Amino acid sequence: MKSEDKIISVSEAAEILHISSATILNWVRSGIIQRKENGINSVSVHSALKKILSGELNRLNNRANKRISAKSFSPKELSVDLLSVLKLNEFLSEFKKEDYSVKNFIDLKKIIYEYPELKNIETDFIYQSIKSIGNK
Repeated sequence: MKSEDKIISVSEAAEILHISSATILNWVRSGIIQRKENGINSVSVHSALKKILSGELNRLNNRANKRISAKSFSPKELSVDLLSVLKLNEFLSEFKKEDYSVKNFIDLKKIIYEYPELKNIETDFIYQSIKSIGNK
């Protein structure tokens, strides 16, 4: 196994790709993501992320059993590059751990100022990402 080829949980894979655990399992069944005996292959998750960012792979934005979905995601238009998205994922993990809150645009600007690695990412993309993980 390569050093960057780690085994991660279904929930970790879902968090990286901003999709549900159910979608991860569907993608495993369809061959988009590879599952090993004890978890999900991280290389296949990052490969799927690259395909999402390039527009080659679409995430499910709403469910058939829901008439209206407020979620929208357009990474190709909003993200600068894969490294920025990975840095955003790292930030979101810390955001959840530290119990931060974004109540208004000024709070968001303060966070971006405190995390210079986010400066190349569109503010709306950061806000939507924070909202997707359950901002207080």
